[in-house]
Amino acid sequence: MRPAARVTLLLAASVVVLLAACSSSASDPPSNSSPPPKSAASCGGASVSPGAAASLGLDGAEGASLAWSGRVGYPAVAEGDRLFVIGPQRCVLSLHGATGSQAWSWPVQGSSSSVMGLAASPRIVLVAFGDTHGHAPAMVYSATDQLVGLDPLTGEQRWSRHLVADGQGVPAVLVGGRVVVAEPKGTVIGLDAATGAKRWADLIPAGCIAADVQGGLSPAADVLPDAPAVTVVYQCADTQHLARLNPATGATQWTWTMPANWSVQYQSPVGSASGVLGVIVSGHGNPLAPLRTASTQTPPGYETDSLVAVDATTGKPLWQINDVVGSAGVYGGGGQLCLASGFGVTCYAAGTGAVSWREDPPAVPAGGGPAGPIFTAVVADAGRLYLTVATPKAKSIPRQSTTYHGSAGAFQLQVIDMASGHQASATSLPAFYGGSQQVVVSPDSPPGVLAVSDNDVFVSPQVHETNVIEAWPRRR
Repeated sequence: MRPAARVTLLLAASVVVLLAACSSSASDPPSNSSPPPKSAASCGGASVSPGAAASLGLDGAEGASLAWSGRVGYPAVAEGDRLFVIGPQRCVLSLHGATGSQAWSWPVQGSSSSVMGLAASPRIVLVAFGDTHGHAPAMVYSATDQLVGLDPLTGEQRWSRHLVADGQGVPAVLVGGRVVVAEPKGTVIGLDAATGAKRWADLIPAGCIAADVQGGLSPAADVLPDAPAVTVVYQCADTQHLARLNPATGATQWTWTMPANWSVQYQSPVGSASGVLGVIVSGHGNPLAPLRTASTQTPPGYETDSLVAVDATTGKPLWQINDVVGSAGVYGGGGQLCLASGFGVTCYAAGTGAVSWREDPPAVPAGGGPAGPIFTAVVADAGRLYLTVATPKAKSIPRQSTTYHGSAGAFQLQVIDMASGHQASATSLPAFYGGSQQVVVSPDSPPGVLAVSDNDVFVSPQVHETNVIEAWPRRR
């Protein structure tokens, strides 16, 4: 059974890319120069335990209803009843979601590059390789230079393709049997998901900026997750163009020229519902009549953007919400486009932009806003929103401590019906202590939802800081 809409920050199930005006048919074979994978025995397996394992730093009393937990890897994506992760030994692991038992493993070898991300569909599991550029703590960019396609059932390598280093973590999206890749100079190509062969290519349109690809830091095309089809944006002079492509052929179906100085926030999740696409843009500009404009209640002093809703069939802009906090993501389902950020969750009717409902978490100050933690990992699936929320207990957590062992019940896993705002379930998460070298779990470094499979919800007890994963049975 395939859910209607599965969206996560770590998995791109469909895409927004940057506009393609000139579609040209093309076909070439993938590169298979990478050495064959080693035997699974050299990879090592995932170690999981029923419930909340104390050896992982989890408080077992609070995790009584947990299906399993383990130090299995990060990042993680789900497809069907499987969970795919990058394991601790640089192996791609496929786990049965219900039990955590290993289905197969694929050792990463023959490349000194880092694994930048994963994506999965019923046809293929994509592994992206590359490097990071820049100097922390300032802006750091990811540049992907190779994609590998694995069989989702067996882990067998089907194909490998080298790319010109592209300044995106996973510059590919799986939609309609195609892997859609945005190249640094603005060409968007469609690869056959099963074989990696090129099926079409859209060149950068005349008059648009071809990016300086040195280091792969400023590509002319950006792949954004979660649009209902392949949707593209190109930087052309002082404007961007939003367009929809046919994933089978690359043909352009519609184009919308955005107001001057507007730019799509490609790092923000993109949502869709009821044939309406929601994107976050920076640079407010003057709304184009007859757009319906409303404002959120973001306090002064915070960087803000705008939410723009576009008809996914025609490309016509429908409505706009200004003063959206810069850390917000858009999630679609249940006829709603929902904004989730450190200021809570607000859902708007997809067709009109009218506010349907809003949830404000308890006032727990954090870096993303005064209403609660930054929503670092949120999943929308089949009309439900899966997210973690701080409770009043989180107020007592000593920030930046490396010795505090966490607070049981300081965070909840919430499941919310997107159409009504009704809370379907709220589960207290176990306390987590990552060790003396790791800062405490807090609203500044919270847990998050990594993925949702057919039967389970996978939670990281501290996103970006640990490879421990908790598997919670999915309640219908």
